[in-house]
Amino acid sequence: MDKMDKNRAFGAAILTALAYGGTYPIAKSIMPELIKPYGLTLARVLGATALFWLISLWKPKEKVKLSDFFLLFVTSLCGASLNMLFLFKGLSYTSSINASIIVLLAPLFVSINSFIFLREKLGIFKVAGLIIGLSGSVMIIWMSRDIDGVVNSSIKGDLLVMGSPFLYSIYLLLMGKLVQRYHLLTITKWSLLFGIFIIAPFGYRELLDAQWDKFSFSEYGGLLYVVVITSFLVVLMTLYAIKYIGASVFSVFMYLQPIFTIFIVSFMDMEALGFIKITGMVLVFIGCYFVTNEDTLINKTKMKSIC
Repeated sequence: MDKMDKNRAFGAAILTALAYGGTYPIAKSIMPELIKPYGLTLARVLGATALFWLISLWKPKEKVKLSDFFLLFVTSLCGASLNMLFLFKGLSYTSSINASIIVLLAPLFVSINSFIFLREKLGIFKVAGLIIGLSGSVMIIWMSRDIDGVVNSSIKGDLLVMGSPFLYSIYLLLMGKLVQRYHLLTITKWSLLFGIFIIAPFGYRELLDAQWDKFSFSEYGGLLYVVVITSFLVVLMTLYAIKYIGASVFSVFMYLQPIFTIFIVSFMDMEALGFIKITGMVLVFIGCYFVTNEDTLINKTKMKSIC
């Protein structure tokens, strides 16, 4: 692998985390006053679908087997529609910082779902990670509003946001089957297309009723950011980064999301960051690290015992 490609992949990973970190405060700045959450979700999926199908014209064509369309539909249900409905609906009630931390629970939910559906074993580090990570999320959801005095967060919103990483974890498990048969671009474009039909009944009225005449130039920029940057360009950067540095290394950079969100909302003077949120975020980080690095931690423990 060329050193330049590796450096570019690291840069793409950092930009991806930064872009996702900015999604929460930027989306919240136009929602729900100018456009309601389901309407924004539909706009996002419509834009991303058009762009992915457009670039697919220059890619080798893959024929999807008829028997795989149902799996693609379920994948879309979890990864390109319902998870985003939960995310944006929850974000309309809660704070950007809370949302950016809670979405990091996806690895924990992957372990739980793998244990339930795939009968994968949970080692001591995964169990510890699940307990620590979920404790951090409980702290953020039930304690941060009362102790930190943040008026723009709510238990209802946090719980709705939590539905997003839960559904996304199921999406990741389903993707494990599909990526063995098709290119990620093929899976993505079909998932997004199905997502339009899933989201439309919830969002078409909200999209039509959006206060388009009240959007300023910067707010149209925010809408463009959500539709194009985080729904299209970030996905392409993710695929590029994973190609050269691997999914496990790339996942580490995703922990930068809430840190970038904190910097952005502090700069925009949108929200306050208190002790409870910082503590909860650290616990979520530790929990996710334990869950995703169990084999490494077990090997280190064995080496120490031998020494």
